[in-house]
Amino acid sequence: MTGKQCRKHSLYYCLEGYNTLTTRPHLTKRSQLNECLVRKNKELFSNLMQDIWQHINMIDLQDPKTCCAQQTEQYLSNGLMNQQMSPEQYLASLTNYNNEDDKPVNFVSAAYIREFCINMIFEIGFGPGQLVFDSRFELEPKLPFAIAGIEYGITGLPHIKTRLFHHDKLSNQLTFHWFKHKIMCLDNPWICQFGERNRTGLDDSRWM
Repeated sequence: MTGKQCRKHSLYYCLEGYNTLTTRPHLTKRSQLNECLVRKNKELFSNLMQDIWQHINMIDLQDPKTCCAQQTEQYLSNGLMNQQMSPEQYLASLTNYNNEDDKPVNFVSAAYIREFCINMIFEIGFGPGQLVFDSRFELEPKLPFAIAGIEYGITGLPHIKTRLFHHDKLSNQLTFHWFKHKIMCLDNPWICQFGERNRTGLDDSRWM
């Protein structure tokens, strides 16, 4: 979603990463991995990301104008450490915008904004697993969740009207299909213009 740092790159949304769970709980430190493997994959992923990060809105939240240290850190933690993914495999998962029905909302970070009487959404995750709410912020379950639009000025997205979601219907109403077509594709039209992305063509001209 958006925030002060994200807005330095996009008025629509920013991508943090493809989050995963570990399949090797006995590995708790990166130093336990083969050093040469880490170095090789780190360099390869950074090179791949250098060409596309601006086209998929994957930013470094500390410095949105730079690449690719934080983006590569996401791969090393969620791709290599957790799932033993190659750089190409992680990038393919990161940019798989098809199979919309297989991507239910599974994470929401929102906070109750008293003056607006809504739970305002700041971050969203889509993918397998049960819906989890960010525990850092207070919520008011009797009030709707909202993706803020033009009604909220610089706080909201400038191209849509505010969209409200009922708490008990959030999974059915806040779909990847809606988010993709109403937000993502407005910023990156190629996501909707091309149905099935070339699985191996990471240098595909559609990134341009």
